[in-house]
Amino acid sequence: MIKMDLFYRLLLAHIVADFILQSTDIAEKKNQSWIRLLQHGVLIFISALILSLNYVSMNLVILCAALSIVHMSLDKFKVTALERIFKEEWKSLAVDQLLHLFSIPILMILTGFLDYTNTVQWVKGVYGSQTTIIYLTGYCLTIWGGAVFVKKFLNMFELEGMDKGLIDAGRYIGILERIAITTLVIFNQYSAIGFILAAKSIARFKELDDRKFAEYYLIGTLMSSLFALAVGLLIIHI
Repeated sequence: MIKMDLFYRLLLAHIVADFILQSTDIAEKKNQSWIRLLQHGVLIFISALILSLNYVSMNLVILCAALSIVHMSLDKFKVTALERIFKEEWKSLAVDQLLHLFSIPILMILTGFLDYTNTVQWVKGVYGSQTTIIYLTGYCLTIWGGAVFVKKFLNMFELEGMDKGLIDAGRYIGILERIAITTLVIFNQYSAIGFILAAKSIARFKELDDRKFAEYYLIGTLMSSLFALAVGLLIIHI
């Protein structure tokens, strides 16, 4: 039987220990100091054990200890490998957190809390679901496809002397905007889209005094929003 309740408890323990209980001192020094890294590992172990007392047993203690050791190892791996592979810190952090996430069910299988066969069948069911594929396709399209489409379209109107940092920031804002709009369309919350566009306009309020920039901004925003709206409608009507 897949004990999803235990998985959620261990996931909560990871969040508590990694984002709430971990002090700035530990976060900054754990990669240079084994003592700080061990302190972080102890926090992981204690959080996992306390939040999973419903399943108290020797296997649970072993599971919590294994999670702690794997967590510390992944933190070291993040510094020695991930931060060298990814230039942007948020990318190495995202991969690091995904590895932490996948380590939980793997260790649960190894300690007997999850049945391997049932888990594989569940994964196959999710992966083989047409709905899953449709949503994955839609979000990949709105995130990366939309970025390429909007960029190519805006090349016709590109302003001279635009700061590269400003362009990069605009690209990430556009990605977040399309994710939000596509999600709101899926949940039939069309009215909330206006708040996103209003918030974006407020952030650029002073820059809109420049007519050329205002036109460039308006074209980019409308194109990005329409693209996300179209993808959202495709998802819910396929």
